[in-house]
Amino acid sequence: KTQRNKSSDLAEPHRFAGGKFAKYCLVLCLTGAVALAWLSLLTYSSTDPPATLLSPPKSPVSNAAGSVGAHLAYTLRHYLGGGAYMGLGFATFAAVVMMFGGSVREWRWRLAGVILLVTATSAALFLLDPNRVADDYASGPSGVIGLATGRFLLVRFAPIGSWVMLIIALCIGLMLAADNFVLSLPHYGRKAWDKRSEITQVVAALKSPTPIRTAANLPVSPRSIAS
Repeated sequence: KTQRNKSSDLAEPHRFAGGKFAKYCLVLCLTGAVALAWLSLLTYSSTDPPATLLSPPKSPVSNAAGSVGAHLAYTLRHYLGGGAYMGLGFATFAAVVMMFGGSVREWRWRLAGVILLVTATSAALFLLDPNRVADDYASGPSGVIGLATGRFLLVRFAPIGSWVMLIIALCIGLMLAADNFVLSLPHYGRKAWDKRSEITQVVAALKSPTPIRTAANLPVSPRSIAS
């Protein structure tokens, strides 16, 4: 029994090291995917294939991530629209937290909140201009999910009711995705209100012009006069 316990004790650090190695690999993969997605979206071009605005397709593509980035950006914009930036922002935050040794608690609720935020953001972009429907969903702001959700809301709730529903959905999604941040907002709001006089003084000091000290208005010491 003693020898078996010793062997199990020796194997336990190896299992722990293997778990940390797998976590580091996951963090690196997530960080790389987030960086590639940002690069693809920020350098998106509506003339890059698989878009059909140009025939024959443009080669080489304008996307900084190459043809893979062009296809990734097109897919994200086609289906998610502007909500892709919202989802990518939360993915970036999760990657940064995990890079510094943290973890995403209750990730299922976080994921549900992010999905709700992405959907509500895309639908809100559609409601801003519901008459604009692009032939290519990737060139529009709402994407497929925003177009479908926005039309569903307009048919059943009219414009004002649709905005009310979207605001509620955004608040619920934010609570699910970042509850600690949302719950701490009243605390920070009270602290800012208690220190409002100090904040006003700082803002007034920043707005007031700073007098420039020149040789004409510098104080003259008695020693310099005597010399």
